[in-house]
Amino acid sequence: MHSFLAQLFQNLSSIGVDLTGLTIDHIAYRAESIEEGDELKAEWLTKYSLVVSTQIKGREVCMFESHPPLKYESWDIPCIELMFPKPSRPFGGWDHIEVVLGPYSDRIEDIRERVRERFPHISETASEYSYDEDDFHSFDGKTKNPAVTLRFPDKTAIRFHTVDAREVIAM
Repeated sequence: MHSFLAQLFQNLSSIGVDLTGLTIDHIAYRAESIEEGDELKAEWLTKYSLVVSTQIKGREVCMFESHPPLKYESWDIPCIELMFPKPSRPFGGWDHIEVVLGPYSDRIEDIRERVRERFPHISETASEYSYDEDDFHSFDGKTKNPAVTLRFPDKTAIRFHTVDAREVIAM
């Protein structure tokens, strides 16, 4: 986890993205196989509290809360997301962090505007990363939690959304 976060923060620094003052609500791990997902889920159930296990886009996704939060440098990361494999993305390993740019909104236009206000140099056509908007990221299939994702060539990624994932789950 630490090497993934070090690489991601190096990538963010290289494009001028400073997360100071923001909250990382979780880090996500993508299982390479259903077997790996099942093994990690069983292991993490002994270490962390399961917040939710649900189906998202045809695969299981689990959110765990860590007590105490995971630490990386000055960051406290309260949750870990376990994503089972998706056929369109056979990659396994640490995948992304999610950062909150509140307050809550269910409109992709609002999160896009908040990203542009906080990081005006982020571009939808940059060569250093891919830019993607997901206007219906959801844990229950109903509550919208739009996100803007920056994915780097080394497979590290950051997703910006408007509210802590635990709050979305509680909605």
